[in-house]
Amino acid sequence: MDKKLYAFWKHDTFPFLLGGEITEMRSDGMVETVGYGKGSWFPPVKILPLEDGRLMAMRLRQLKEQREQELSSIYAKYLDKRNEIITL
Repeated sequence: MDKKLYAFWKHDTFPFLLGGEITEMRSDGMVETVGYGKGSWFPPVKILPLEDGRLMAMRLRQLKEQREQELSSIYAKYLDKRNEIITL
């Protein structure tokens, strides 16, 4: 590969995508990436130039962190409400 690329593929936890820099691409479209070990092939849902992919990955990490903070806040709110109920 002449041009460095970044791929994203489906995953089972939010944001339901993982990604990495492509090290190899097969003729069937499957990709191998940095960080997931030799022989780990994934069907990409999106392929971007390397820097665009890194930027998108960073934005997805930020979104995941924001979601986790909000869910934690919601959990605390309802735990407080539960505590109010049981102390009546």
